[in-house]
Amino acid sequence: MTDVVALSTSLQAMLGPFLPPSASARLTLVLDQGQVSRDHCTALLPAHFSFLAAIPAGWGRPLYQVALKAYPPLTLPAGRRSKGYGQPNKQLGGIRGKLLVSFSPRFYRTQVRTLDLLQRKAHQQLLQLHATIQQAVERKRPRTEKAVRQEVTQIVRLDRLKDFFSFTLCLEQGKVQELRWQWDRRKKRQIKHHDLGKTVLFTDRQELEPQRMVLAYRSQAKVEEMFRISKSRRPGLWWPAYHWTDSKLSVHALYCFVALLLIRIVLLRLHERNLSIGVELLTERLRGIQEALVIYANGAAQRVITERSPEQEELFLALHLRTLAEQLGNRVSDP
Repeated sequence: MTDVVALSTSLQAMLGPFLPPSASARLTLVLDQGQVSRDHCTALLPAHFSFLAAIPAGWGRPLYQVALKAYPPLTLPAGRRSKGYGQPNKQLGGIRGKLLVSFSPRFYRTQVRTLDLLQRKAHQQLLQLHATIQQAVERKRPRTEKAVRQEVTQIVRLDRLKDFFSFTLCLEQGKVQELRWQWDRRKKRQIKHHDLGKTVLFTDRQELEPQRMVLAYRSQAKVEEMFRISKSRRPGLWWPAYHWTDSKLSVHALYCFVALLLIRIVLLRLHERNLSIGVELLTERLRGIQEALVIYANGAAQRVITERSPEQEELFLALHLRTLAEQLGNRVSDP
């Protein structure tokens, strides 16, 4: 099931608790392009929700075609570069809001590399198809025009390949004798300069500044990171489930979600201390902080926390683990 269909079936259940007008705050739902539709945006209006959505380029095509030199620069944290060209009081599908086309150099480079890679793969597949056509002709069993056209269409279906690709078939009595093709470099450059690296954002919150719109949309990466963690096979997360009945799977889903929530809380606490660290590195460093039971010659025993690296000590202090360890009866030595 695609994202947009899945969201349609669950949107009302998600919004239900927020429909009363007495809700204290108006929440903003951030939608990726694969989840957005005009019906979804319309459904959010009577609820206690605003939205910020990445929309298809066709919804704002005139603004999308504005030259990059007209885009004002946007100041983002950590020295990241971006540009944005906005248009307030824009009406789309009966909804009045703010439209912004943002350009990211990093996103542009990624899309260019992807497009070049897809073109190289398609070119290799076309060479293989050309060879099979020649072999079929040599065996006096040439292929039909319809079959070859369908295969060529399948090869160039991905991304924007078909927009700068053309081919011809040499036919004899309706059978294909040869395949010829070419890539239009001029059209490819136009696609790169006019389309790549851009994201079209639309929100009903017209007070949002362009920088805030871009940052809010990019914050989805944090959610996607948690999804990747939930799909991993580390202990405490979804896999392996070891359950089969619906009721037990529901409980399993609950404590997996709690585990993700705790990870997120830890990351937020570190962020407050200006510590930026990924989940993988975080768990690796915390796992290295261990408790040891020391038994002396006279039979006395004491629990101690093992030595910590400077990086582990930063986490130890930021998360107040010293207090917790001492409450559990551990002796904590200074690093």
